[in-house]
Amino acid sequence: MKKFNIKRFQMPIFMGKFMSIAMCFLNTGTIKFPNIFKTIALQIIIACIASIIIPVGPYSFKLTKKIYKDNNLFIFTAISTLLPAIFFTLIMSFSGQIMATGYHKNFWRMYFYGLPRNILMGYIASYIFSIIINIFSKNNK
Repeated sequence: MKKFNIKRFQMPIFMGKFMSIAMCFLNTGTIKFPNIFKTIALQIIIACIASIIIPVGPYSFKLTKKIYKDNNLFIFTAISTLLPAIFFTLIMSFSGQIMATGYHKNFWRMYFYGLPRNILMGYIASYIFSIIINIFSKNNK
């Protein structure tokens, strides 16, 4: 039986929190309390379930270890966070838009219109959170 690794869920939790707030503000221009807390909770749950079904973070880490042989943390993180950032942004953008607007005639047009910006923001957030998680996990060992 595989050992349960809580660190695997740190990124979905951070991304669920950050992307909920950022996407809500970028897409609507406002953050409504207490609705944002429900959105954050649902996005964290969706991201954690997605990471259980497809563990893209560990796969990306293993793939990057095969491709990139240097020990530079910043470059390694830049490469290894690309796939998880795209994966989680696709899922959380979809679920966030469903929660915000429901499914309607222009749903897919709106989804794909904002997707490049969302992926860029998701990648930057994923990169920063990965660096922070790596630094703190090395300090706690």
